[in-house]
Amino acid sequence: MSHNETVKEHDLLAVVASFGVCGDEVAARPWRRGLIHESWTVDAPPERILLQRLNGTVFSDPCLMAENAAAAAVRVDGALRRVGDLDPRHRLVFLAGPEGRPWYRDELDDVWRASRWIERSRAPAPERPAELRQAAAALGRFPGLVAGGEGPEPVMVLPGFHDTRARIAALRESAGTDREGRMDECRLECERLLDLADLADRLTDRGLPTRCVHNDAKLDNVLVDETTGEALCVVDLDTVMPGLAAHDFGDLIRSAVSGRAEDEPDLETI
Repeated sequence: MSHNETVKEHDLLAVVASFGVCGDEVAARPWRRGLIHESWTVDAPPERILLQRLNGTVFSDPCLMAENAAAAAVRVDGALRRVGDLDPRHRLVFLAGPEGRPWYRDELDDVWRASRWIERSRAPAPERPAELRQAAAALGRFPGLVAGGEGPEPVMVLPGFHDTRARIAALRESAGTDREGRMDECRLECERLLDLADLADRLTDRGLPTRCVHNDAKLDNVLVDETTGEALCVVDLDTVMPGLAAHDFGDLIRSAVSGRAEDEPDLETI
């Protein structure tokens, strides 16, 4: 089944049941947030679940990715418990599927996962500086929480994800060949980026330490309390793996100063 193909509700309920969530009142509906996976909210009184069909194109091994994200969540949970923080809204909890794994593979070879919904939460508002500070603090604490917990350490699930040298080399090759005939539309931007190519070596040359970081630290990957704006939880742990905290800092700045979605079609609003 393709990533964009519609899934019938009775199929969804069967998938949800594989995570131990069932009953006459269970209902699922599409959830539009997110660019990578297909997602649904599942009402299963008295709780709500986020169900996702994982993207096997972006992640060549979605099972490994799901296990890696769950491992990061377990370590965060352990670190919070160590300091007496038991608030369920401060951690991401993945449900166990068959044989205790944090994923389920259906008969069509699609891989699914489910996590508990974090109630009364939302993404930070870019126009509210206090919420930006809350998000920054949460992302700043995150590597320490992952390091402070117990269990398997997150591994590399997307090799080269933040390899700036490789990215610049790929851009230079694409700009040189211009196979799709797009250079006339973005020549100035490409030339400016390539003029800055030497910056790709700066972080490596500084000898910054490698640690398990988020690696996709954009603003909406932090949830805040819908009323107070207080940071609750760092989410979307798919890319948690060894990397540089500086990349997380840059990602947060990039997403905060724009204030628009990554796939915003109206470039004049950015």
